Amino acid sequence: MSKQQSRYDLKSYNPKLQSVLEDDLAITEAILDYYDRPHSARSIRAFLHQHPFGSYITEIADCLCQHGIETTLVTAHPELFTSKVWESISADFRAEKSRTSSLTEVTRVIKKGVLLQHRVPTISLIETELEKRQPVIINCDLRFLQNETDVDLSFAIIVAADDETFSITDSLLGDRIKKYPKKTVLYAITENMSRHPTAGSILLTREHAG
Repeated sequence: MSKQQSRYDLKSYNPKLQSVLEDDLAITEAILDYYDRPHSARSIRAFLHQHPFGSYITEIADCLCQHGIETTLVTAHPELFTSKVWESISADFRAEKSRTSSLTEVTRVIKKGVLLQHRVPTISLIETELEKRQPVIINCDLRFLQNETDVDLSFAIIVAADDETFSITDSLLGDRIKKYPKKTVLYAITENMSRHPTAGSILLTREHAG
């Protein structure tokens, strides 16, 4: 068992959040702790919580990447991935006047080292990451998971899986882990109502090789 595998202990995640808007900060810190990456509140806030609503998932990806974690944004939003745009991103990042602010944001973090996969998030993809003991950050509509909340788009970490469910921690659960049916979790990821093209994405994380 590798060093990373032996220390896999995200179930002890205990963010002690003061506000649901701090989920971006707490989740980012949890991942940095998991990978034993040096960090401070200042080094995290330099990347995150720059908007009234919190952070974009691209900003979390950027923060993790700059702290030495290999981070991959997985998304298939059509506003980001027309064939012309995808070819441009994959080739040499040539500037296009027609790019939306969202696309510019994605391009910005790719240039800084965040990896990008053009695919729809799937249950099997998440399962594969968890089997490797690599936590998955999801950007989801919590209303599909918790009927009592009026919070829509939020971040959470999938920390484990069994045959039927994913175990998730999010800002509304505090220090608790809760299980949800896998199909429900996937629906909460891919069918959220946000108009921002980076919504419906997931982040894959792992230690840099070597």
